[in-house]
Amino acid sequence: MFLTRKYNNHLYLCKFASEKIRKKHEPTEDDIKIFLELDYPFVYIVFDLKRQLILVQHKSSVFQDRNTAINRIRGIFVPRTRIYSYNFTIEPVTFENFFWDHVEKAQKIYEVAVSLKHLICLEAYIVKMIL
Repeated sequence: MFLTRKYNNHLYLCKFASEKIRKKHEPTEDDIKIFLELDYPFVYIVFDLKRQLILVQHKSSVFQDRNTAINRIRGIFVPRTRIYSYNFTIEPVTFENFFWDHVEKAQKIYEVAVSLKHLICLEAYIVKMIL
């Protein structure tokens, strides 16, 4: 994970890479040879510490499903937070199908507000999404 940009004291943009071994085919004088090379495709992750939100880009060429990316993020933070007796969990803010059903049926969406009631009350806002 690499910090790409710090917007302020609570909003961070990161690149989260997955190491892949790619096969590269190159012609030689009498054959086509296969060479293996390391590649690091990435997804963008936004950390909003103020609202305690993590936004993960879905890119199936990097992580086949979103849960794989979430589990890897969890694997980075859980050991580090346990040292200080904190519990780190990642829970979905919304159910994807429910949300996208509403988006597809709408002619325009001016604002979406999601309120999450958890151990700590959180509010997430996606403002002025126009389709």
